[in-house]
Amino acid sequence: MATGINTLAAYCQFIPETVDKSLFRYEDVDPREADFFSRFSEIEVKNEDIKTDNATNLPTTDAAGRLVVACHKRFFPMDEEISHTFGFKFFAKGADRARLFRVYCHIVHNGITYEQLRKACEDDNLQELLISSCHETGLADDAAWLKGLQGFGTNSQCPVFGNIFCDVASQWCPPQLCDTVMTDIRPLSKRQAFVFWTQMKLGLIPNVDEDNWIDLGFCTAPNWQSLLHLRRAYRKLLHETCLEEFWSAITHSTIPFLFEKHDLSNEIAGLRNFKCLMKVVGKSYESVWQLKRYAQWEGTGPVSAVAVDYGFMNCKTPRQRQRLRQLYANYFAKGKDEMKLHQACIRGDLALFLREALDGLPVPDQLLTNAYPVEPLDQMGMITVGKTIFAPPSVHSEAELVASAEGNGARVVPILESHTDSMRGMMEDMAASLHDCTYSPIGP
Repeated sequence: MATGINTLAAYCQFIPETVDKSLFRYEDVDPREADFFSRFSEIEVKNEDIKTDNATNLPTTDAAGRLVVACHKRFFPMDEEISHTFGFKFFAKGADRARLFRVYCHIVHNGITYEQLRKACEDDNLQELLISSCHETGLADDAAWLKGLQGFGTNSQCPVFGNIFCDVASQWCPPQLCDTVMTDIRPLSKRQAFVFWTQMKLGLIPNVDEDNWIDLGFCTAPNWQSLLHLRRAYRKLLHETCLEEFWSAITHSTIPFLFEKHDLSNEIAGLRNFKCLMKVVGKSYESVWQLKRYAQWEGTGPVSAVAVDYGFMNCKTPRQRQRLRQLYANYFAKGKDEMKLHQACIRGDLALFLREALDGLPVPDQLLTNAYPVEPLDQMGMITVGKTIFAPPSVHSEAELVASAEGNGARVVPILESHTDSMRGMMEDMAASLHDCTYSPIGP
């Protein structure tokens, strides 16, 4: 039996689960904390070439340096340290975070350096630096706005985030739901819908560490423009539907049908891989989406599916793992197709594919080997949602009995007899030990 974020190859090679929970489900998060929401906001980025020569030599290990890089690229920083250090967490609404980022972009363009930003944080006078810089560069309105923000500064948090969240939620959801403790909202899909709906009202987008980043397809966006397009599409959908209908669509993986029902199919027609993922994500999805999450989420290790499918289990040192992670991060940063990478993975051709896609391979070929292809072919590289029991045909009925008795929606996934010698005996023992059931051994 295998549970957690596993694929068939991960099970067959007995790789232990690296993350012992389903990646920060909302039970683990205080909904009244600003960290509960993402740093994304309503920033409209024009389709223009932005020169980044001045940012190429900045120290990317430094939060101030990374903020300056983001300003040169005009790409809202997806970085927890930046969000805390430079005041973004002071705001609950996306529009306010967007305004602050535009201020940073403006003053960086006019000569403020990462050293000045870092020193302002160290000296706890970030607000003063921003106000004076706005005055010097013609942003009088923004200077007045910043001056009126009592408590704003380095590592500042929104003091009334919970109140704002509740106020926004109360404008559209039933009173009894607003009065319910977040963790008491069941099922999980209803809670996800409730949170997402309120995020949209606040102008925010699920961050990479949130369930909805995968469950609602934001992981499929290859660039910032696509991310904003998807946000706009969802906002149009939420204007037409109700909470009950929306969370039901999440549960049954029918979000594309919901767009079609409300004559919004064109809104998602050009979104690469979105419809394919949303039609299956409630039951199973490709491990490449967890790989993309790992490549973009600092401070995490690869879940077992990613470790086995994409070569991290082959790494002998932290340096090797970091280089491999950076390789995949570069692939996604270039907007390359995630599903093409998945297909290469299950063919066992990662090294060949990535060498062609990236015009070279900065890691040894052996790091990119995996167990694929393996039978059954339709399960290759797929993560099953919820508890999973991998069982060969000889104990399939016993596995179904165990799944039914546990009553937690466990899913039985067939594997070949050759995949394991111990599975048969283990499953027979588990089935025989269940209360109120009879069991007759199969075979000699």
